[in-house]
Amino acid sequence: MKSVKFLSIAVLVLAMATAVPAYSAKRSSKSKKVTNTMGKYAPTSGCAVTNAKAVDLGLPSGTLWADRNVGAESPQAYGGLYRYGDKGKPSGEGCPRENIGGTKLDVATKKMGKKWRMPTAAQLVELWENCTYTHETIDGQKGFRLTGPNGNSIFLPMTGTMYSYGRSQAGEFGFYQSGEITGSEMYQVGFEVVVLQLWERDDETFTPGVFKDSVGQGNAIRAVVAQ
Repeated sequence: MKSVKFLSIAVLVLAMATAVPAYSAKRSSKSKKVTNTMGKYAPTSGCAVTNAKAVDLGLPSGTLWADRNVGAESPQAYGGLYRYGDKGKPSGEGCPRENIGGTKLDVATKKMGKKWRMPTAAQLVELWENCTYTHETIDGQKGFRLTGPNGNSIFLPMTGTMYSYGRSQAGEFGFYQSGEITGSEMYQVGFEVVVLQLWERDDETFTPGVFKDSVGQGNAIRAVVAQ
């Protein structure tokens, strides 16, 4: 068990070493405590039906965001964790080598229906740049409340991640995948997925924002309405 834990930490450190922040604007980060916990070691597959609602945050593009994660039964639930395209190995081998948003490999469309799709990298950037955030805990689930220009908001739980198998470090961070990849010199597959990284810690080492991460790492997805 110690060796598995050490490997998980090592992979996370390697992933963060490649992260190149797109933005560094300072924001408020007020905490709001609520109740106790739901399963820290929740399954990675999520549930079959989400009953998701589209939320208008007043963003410049008019993009509507789902009120819960792909595979989540409620807005505060973790939902599933998915490698890029829901394929491949922890190393990234076997993952798609192209952008998958709006294609037959789009995980949000496959899991939630044709109304939904994975966000583009630009949509993640727009979400982060135009919303303010507060750290919040709902039913024991730590996460970020993102509030748009019109006052509407969505809650993004810190789902943890999936390295080789299972859910790890739930409540510490949540990485939210786009449907787009970018080049990488760190991984043998030569590319990474663009993600929104949200951390419980907020300092020079753990800064939330749009970065890139291994395609072989299983992360959460927050869908947008297909246009």
